[in-house]
Amino acid sequence: AEPHHALTFGQSIHDTLRHFHQLELKGFSPTQKDLLELYKQYFRTEGYDSPEHKQARYSQGKKSLKDYFKVYKSKLGKPLHLERSFRLTIAGVPLIGKIDRIDQTDEGFEIVDYKTGDATKKDVNRDEQLTIYALGAKYSLNIEPQSLSLYFLESNEKLSTTRSETDLKNALKHLEKTVEE
Repeated sequence: AEPHHALTFGQSIHDTLRHFHQLELKGFSPTQKDLLELYKQYFRTEGYDSPEHKQARYSQGKKSLKDYFKVYKSKLGKPLHLERSFRLTIAGVPLIGKIDRIDQTDEGFEIVDYKTGDATKKDVNRDEQLTIYALGAKYSLNIEPQSLSLYFLESNEKLSTTRSETDLKNALKHLEKTVEE
């Protein structure tokens, strides 16, 4: 299938932020200009409906990244891991995933997943992807997350939630049942 613009746009943003924050992990203090240069470099052009559509999404992404740059230090902790892979075995089947970032905060560890769409707090509380990331962090990486967050780039909003030990055990049972079926 042809690439879809929503997917390529999301990949562009993820690649940009990963490389931007990798500079921080290496001890640099990247600027907004650096962030926008990375965006220009990593912007994927496939899947857009027209050149005008591509330009409009590029411009929206640029605006979102400028807004992100102004506030990310106050909304996020210190990144410990970027694009951290994990592997779980569920009912004998490997489940492999990659967490956008794991931060160290004053409260402990926070899993952060970037999103280019939008959602509500209710959606975040039920988000299965965050639950699987919490399982991966705990059982594969030996990291006990205190919070799980979705960071919505276009609205520049971070919504956070938690998963209890019971939530994680129930999710594991649900995944095992799904795999067995």
